[in-house]
Parts: sequence; C-alpha cells; structure tokens
Amino acid sequence: MWRDFCDSREDVKWLTRQIVSNIQSVDPLIILAVKSKRALMTTSGSVRTVSDQITEQLRQSILAGEFPPGCPLREGELAERYQVSRHPIRKVLQQLTLEGLLVSKPNCGVTVAAEGSEHVTELLTPMRVQLELYALRRVSSGQLQGQRSHWERVIRLMARAAEDKDEQAILSLDARFHQLLLIAADMQDCIPLWLAIYGRMRGHHRQCNSQLDDLGFIAFVHERLIQSFLTKDREHSSEDLQSHLESTSFNRVSHALWAKRKYPGTKR
Repeated sequence: MWRDFCDSREDVKWLTRQIVSNIQSVDPLIILAVKSKRALMTTSGSVRTVSDQITEQLRQSILAGEFPPGCPLREGELAERYQVSRHPIRKVLQQLTLEGLLVSKPNCGVTVAAEGSEHVTELLTPMRVQLELYALRRVSSGQLQGQRSHWERVIRLMARAAEDKDEQAILSLDARFHQLLLIAADMQDCIPLWLAIYGRMRGHHRQCNSQLDDLGFIAFVHERLIQSFLTKDREHSSEDLQSHLESTSFNRVSHALWAKRKYPGTKR
C-alpha cells in the first residue's frame, strides 16, 4: 500500500527526488503523502503532529499579544480558525495551560492568563538566566557556528519588524532568538520549561519594549549577543548573556553604541 511505502523517512526523501525529477509514473496519492510528510518535518527531521504545529502558532500569537489577557479561547472558534477538529484543539489548550499562558476554570472555559510582572525580578529572571547560561556553557563552538545563520536571519527579521513598528513580531522573534540557543545545545526537551518561564514574563518584556524610542535597538543588542557567543571567551559571553537578560550593563553599553550609530555626532 502507498501509505506503508511512505512510512519510512528515507522513502519520503527518495520519492521527493523522483517528483523533482518529473517522474510521471508516481501515484498522485503518494505525492500527496510525501507533501504531507514534508509539511510535518522540522529542520531537525523530527515529525510534528497537527496539535504541535497549532500549539506553536497559538503560543506565538499569545506571546505577541494578539490575544489580550482575559480573552476567552473557545474550542469551536479555534477549530474553525485552524481548520481542524476539536480534538487537537483540546490538546493545544491543555498544553498552553500547563505553560501558564492560559487559565482554565470549571464552568468558565479557558482564557488568556494575566500579564502581571509579579515574580519577574526575584524568581522568573533568575530561572531563565540559569537555564540559558547552562545551555551556553554546554554548547560547543561548532554548534554555535552552526546556528549562526539562523540567528542572523532572526536579526534581519527583527530589523524589518522594527521598521514596521511591529511590536508583536519583535516579541515573537526575541523568543525565537533565545530558543535557538537551547536548540544549539541539544536541549530541545527544555524548551517547554523555557516557554513556561518566558510566557509568564511576556507582559514585562512588552512593557520594556514600549519604553524604547527605537525598536531597532532590539535587533542591535541581539546582534551584539551573537558576536559575544561566537568568541572563544565563554566566560565573557556568559557574563554578557546574564547581563542582557537582567537588563544591566550589557544593554546599557549596547544602547550607547546604538545611539552613536543611529545619531552620529550627537550626545544622547
């Protein structure tokens, strides 16, 4: 059966090559199966379920502020939005509730969690610092270099979002940048933990970004982080990362450099 034929990842690759080579004899049903398989492949080659993909999309929408705190999320409306049945939507809502982005109350349904800044300084930021520092210390120089092109692409998208004054996109890209550090360190299994921390800090990040006179600074400070990561001085890059996450000297120096680049010849 064609379904069995497409069960192997190597078979999917082979069939894709045949399709690209314009082999006319390939069964259209097999072509459809290959396309479906490839749509579910991540860059690491692992297969993602429909609920995984919807979870990622809805998570990014919430982090970016598309759904404000207190907004009700109904299974039927989400199923229609993503063109799926209610079953995967139910799994999505359960997962995002575990991550702290949603709140579920009996007889009240599911709503987007509040964005309070409580616990950010004394609890959430230190937890995030420890997690990202651990990733940076265990990652190899080769793994960091391998992630460079992905980070640079995020920086380009950040700069474009800054030009468009798209604060929602900036927040999503900021989250993506830091997740890439965990991916470089082969810590994909810790991303749900990181998301649970970051999700509870989203209001804090949005407030900090709103105080900037130019969102382009966010792309610039992350560009400096990449430069720091790629040096051989891991202790210094760890200090830079911690200072960035705690919004201390690294960010202040970066802001001064950014102002000098943006407004040459003036004192700001």
